[in-house]
Amino acid sequence: MTDYFFYFYAGMETMKFIAVVENKQEIDRIAEALRNMGCTIERILKRTGVISGQSGSRSLRDLAIKGIRSVEPERNVKKL
Repeated sequence: MTDYFFYFYAGMETMKFIAVVENKQEIDRIAEALRNMGCTIERILKRTGVISGQSGSRSLRDLAIKGIRSVEPERNVKKL
């Protein structure tokens, strides 16, 4: 079993992701660019510069657009 969340939507695999932006003041513009690429944005955390959502049909590499410092799959955190 994997730590990644995968969803099947209209025959396409989508992955939940977390992206960190380079400039927090640009976070709304970057989130809109991700939406325009087909991503579903679930949360925009302006104070920390984090965007989370679902990738649609895009790979993580596709989501590494200008203004994003890092992007990775969202993971489950288990209690100890």
